[in-house]
Amino acid sequence: GPVSLEVFDVSGRRVASLIDGPWDRGRHELRWGGRDSRGNAVASGVYRALLVVDARSVDSRPLVLVR
Repeated sequence: GPVSLEVFDVSGRRVASLIDGPWDRGRHELRWGGRDSRGNAVASGVYRALLVVDARSVDSRPLVLVR
């Protein structure tokens, strides 16, 4: 079903959209390279990943980026 995975900074601004579209069921692994949607490196710090599946299931996790 439709899946979106986005990364936000501590101010709530979207930094990157990693997934936006259909994905098959099952376990997946994705690595975020610490870059924004334009490909620019972002600063070290705390970020939040927001995963939405089928607009019904929402999960949010903290990320710590250390350079």
